[in-house]
Amino acid sequence: MRKRVTCKNILEMDIQFTKDKKIVVHHDDTLERLTGQKEKVEQLNYDQIHKCKEVVEYPNKDGFYHQKPGIDDGTIPVLEEVFKELPGCIMNIELKVDSREMLYKLLDLIVEYKREHITYIGTNIEELNNIAYELTEDTGIRTFAGTWYIIRTALLYFLGLLPFFDFKYYSVWFPFYEIGAATLMSAEHHHTWYFQLVEVLVSIILVPMRPMFWHLRRRGIQIILFVINYGELADRALKYPMDGFITEIPQGMQDYLSK
Repeated sequence: MRKRVTCKNILEMDIQFTKDKKIVVHHDDTLERLTGQKEKVEQLNYDQIHKCKEVVEYPNKDGFYHQKPGIDDGTIPVLEEVFKELPGCIMNIELKVDSREMLYKLLDLIVEYKREHITYIGTNIEELNNIAYELTEDTGIRTFAGTWYIIRTALLYFLGLLPFFDFKYYSVWFPFYEIGAATLMSAEHHHTWYFQLVEVLVSIILVPMRPMFWHLRRRGIQIILFVINYGELADRALKYPMDGFITEIPQGMQDYLSK
């Protein structure tokens, strides 16, 4: 983040709560991929979390991150330190665990560091996401729709009823696959049959959803697609109505798009 983040982009991250109540930036259910520990973040105090491996595979198994000498120290960051180091950077923060205490602490940090208008928050835990929406409705903090709300929206769209219903969230973050690209990525990176099946199903659903994305954008809803890590998929994604996409290799994708 220190080396690559430019604050004209959005920094997307997931957060979890340690046993001693620190909010840390971490994606997976356990620490195994990053540190080799089989425990969950919530089972350990912060000082019990080991440093990351020198080489870490991306979550979707489509590449590796090599730590950079003099830049990376291998420490899984505390969210407050990220706020301190990148004060003007727009951030999208997903709560990965069902903890109201973590949500309240997150909101306190956003207010303390005066980040209300440059922070998106949300979670796929529907009840917690409803609470987040209610707490932030008049604060300037933007919330994004969770999985079940997106499914509801898609059903209303296919029934022709979406224009008659409100959409209460600021943005939609939607997985992006197309059959050709999904099959290529799965073959190259040895994804499981389950992952390949999800890719194919999402790629089929995406085709008739282009008009839904267009409709939501006309209503002022931001559309973000994820995860796009290589050029062919970026070329396909750019044909869809959207405001941006998530990548795990921002410098590589910026270089590709600039060409």
